[in-house]
Amino acid sequence: TAENMVIAASGPLRHEELVQLAAASFGGVKPGAVREGGSKPYFCGAELIYRNDEMGPTAYIAVGWESVPWKSPDAVTFMVMQSIIGSYKKNTGLVPGTISGNRVINAVANKMQVGCADEFEAFNYFYRDTGMFGFYI
Repeated sequence: TAENMVIAASGPLRHEELVQLAAASFGGVKPGAVREGGSKPYFCGAELIYRNDEMGPTAYIAVGWESVPWKSPDAVTFMVMQSIIGSYKKNTGLVPGTISGNRVINAVANKMQVGCADEFEAFNYFYRDTGMFGFYI
């Protein structure tokens, strides 16, 4: 139905040409009813623990919290917070994590003299009516 259609193009194509092609292909589709914007989704925290010893000694952990939508004045604060927390990947980058000035990365790289993780990354996703902030280790 028309309300579920999206037409997208990339590359060296003129807009007028795309409009002509779309009109020729989809011009007979009847417009549908306009959808009303829904309410903010309910954020429900959850925990999933799954152990698979065949994957080796590594654990994969992600922790996230509800944050703000992309039009919120606090969105920039979350972007800055994500940048301050940063990301780390063992044996890559210009400055090794073991001597990094970032306290989070330094703690991850030096925990128990061998490091507690091979990888660490803060993430931040904004949506129209909510967001998600967290980290992956």
